[in-house]
Amino acid sequence: MFKLDLGVPQTIAIGVLGALIGGWVLRLLLTALGMFAGLLGAILGAVVLIVLYQKFIEGKK
Repeated sequence: MFKLDLGVPQTIAIGVLGALIGGWVLRLLLTALGMFAGLLGAILGAVVLIVLYQKFIEGKK
């Protein structure tokens, strides 16, 4: 899906941070959609962080 030139620790860090950010942002939807909103937020947060990493960090290489 995404081509990243990262090591395992960096990939894990991006995934964890994205999950935390996405879960926090979409926590408000938990009341409407239940636990599915937390999962959706975690996935979206990780994807957004990967896109930002590709755009700003890998773009400088």
